[in-house]
Amino acid sequence: MVFVATGDALIRLAALHEQADQMWHTLLQQRNDHVLAGALRATHMADVSLRDDTITAIVTVLEGYESDHPIMFWAATAAWRWKLLSAHVFLKTLATSAREDIREAASHSLQGKLVKHNIL
Repeated sequence: MVFVATGDALIRLAALHEQADQMWHTLLQQRNDHVLAGALRATHMADVSLRDDTITAIVTVLEGYESDHPIMFWAATAAWRWKLLSAHVFLKTLATSAREDIREAASHSLQGKLVKHNIL
């Protein structure tokens, strides 16, 4: 949980100073699942805007995971306004996940719908 909270806090703090993109690139190099999950959660919950190159980098890393991996729920929710083709293809893959929560989150994001989730 500490690593998830760390990823969450780092993105939220970076976003306050318009440095979320730089922080994302740093976190992606670390490849810590829990930190990335927290960063995705913060991106969703705080509605953090990201540049296209950052979105591409995130999707590239996440494509290495199975569609039912726990990190994919927050990936699907964070992607609700990612308009890149690679993000759309990624969400279509998540829409076929074995996990219902991931399928639903991906479906909402494909429709461009922001759905707030209770993290507790």
